[in-house]
Amino acid sequence: MRVARLHAVGDIRLSEVPVPAPEPGMSLVRVTAVGICGSDLHWWGEAGIGDATLVAPLVLGHEAAGVIVEGPRTIPPSLAVPAGRVATATATFAAVPYSPGTAARTGPCETS
Repeated sequence: MRVARLHAVGDIRLSEVPVPAPEPGMSLVRVTAVGICGSDLHWWGEAGIGDATLVAPLVLGHEAAGVIVEGPRTIPPSLAVPAGRVATATATFAAVPYSPGTAARTGPCETS
């Protein structure tokens, strides 16, 4: 899959990475749209926001929508939209760099 990450002020790089495998109880969502907000503009223009600074490549945009492609399709009613589509709550993953095996992979779409 393709991923765009901020590496430094004004430096976004597109790369190919393996599609992650959802862990038990988690769903894989193919993102179809992402909103960019004011905090993303701070990251882009300053490589940080407030006291948070860029320490590792960061995926911008934390208001996402997509389609569940693998895993449980039971999601919280507040996030559901028709036909197996899902949207995240605002500010779900802000400023959390992803690295394999970290809690950054969890969020409001995790099921129990």
